[in-house]
Amino acid sequence: MCRWGVRAAYIDEEVVGYFQSDAPARERLSPVARYLDVLGSAILPQGLAQRLIPLARELSDYRMLAHRIPLELSLALKRYAAGESNRSAVEKVLTARGTST
Repeated sequence: MCRWGVRAAYIDEEVVGYFQSDAPARERLSPVARYLDVLGSAILPQGLAQRLIPLARELSDYRMLAHRIPLELSLALKRYAAGESNRSAVEKVLTARGTST
């Protein structure tokens, strides 16, 4: 693996670690925002998004992911969204992004 690959893998692990921590939502989600800023992208890489989806547990997690996952992962996010308010929030964001149920 090239040097950048090792660094990227380490950064991914840091993002996942913060996302699954017990810290308040703002602290858990800010590494995702910083990661996207560094990438210059509004959408998470597919592999990282796939790792974060099953870790979501709060409304803020689901909403952030609904805005930032590749659209082809929409169905997976809908399946993992636990609770009516989470499912509703995911559906609303994904519909606005151009997907349907």
